[in-house]
Amino acid sequence: MKKVIVVGIPDKHLQDLINNIENHKDCNLVKKMYTSFQLSKEYKNGDADVIFLDSSIPDGNMLNIAEKLRGVDPNVFIVGVSLHKDPFLIQKFKESIMNTDFILKIDDNKKNIERLLESKSMELGAIKAQSNVKFSEKTAGKVVMVVDDFENTLNIVKYSLEQAGFSVITALSGLEAIQQLEKHVRPDVIITDLNMPNMNGFELIEEIRKYSFLDTVPIFILTTEFNLAKKIQAKQLKITGWIQKPYDIKEFTNIIINAL
Repeated sequence: MKKVIVVGIPDKHLQDLINNIENHKDCNLVKKMYTSFQLSKEYKNGDADVIFLDSSIPDGNMLNIAEKLRGVDPNVFIVGVSLHKDPFLIQKFKESIMNTDFILKIDDNKKNIERLLESKSMELGAIKAQSNVKFSEKTAGKVVMVVDDFENTLNIVKYSLEQAGFSVITALSGLEAIQQLEKHVRPDVIITDLNMPNMNGFELIEEIRKYSFLDTVPIFILTTEFNLAKKIQAKQLKITGWIQKPYDIKEFTNIIINAL
């Protein structure tokens, strides 16, 4: 039974969504909230499995609210809800907030709920409950460096890898990553975002490959992009793999383990 919270001012479309949640056999509507202030004041880690954030929230931007919520609870599945299709908002929402989805209120909400409950992204929370025994032999003592300028993405990736038994060091920029490597930090695997200010993922990798002790370290690009030219460029830089967001948590973890 999924615990659900809906945040927003109910119009007829959001009320339709709420009704479908209340009538679904696998959903338990824990609470209806109306403002981001109420959410930040009352919500605690683990209070819900799914939170619907409607665009009608009067005291905050949906994307900003989702980022703050992710900082409180790395497991909860966050669903953005909007009456109008905004491709830019949807892209930014999925790109910067891991473990999310986005729906339109004018669509069939009953089908939306069924699809969301079956979404692989919701498996993020399930990793916490899994035994790490099967990973322990391969991941014990192994260090992964994760580089991403979105702190919330950084935290989600860090959490996923730590649940698999890795030690994780993080950097919010390519420059910060290089500074750590210059202190002879020796990660067993490096994961980097592609589009970052000042030093992008490719530029970072070029710098990393200058260190003889990192010449063969597995490096993965983690990005929303699907670009053949950039994939060819990645291959020329001896990149181990290209992982696209959003990703399946189990598959992502296994890819990193297999690289060892």
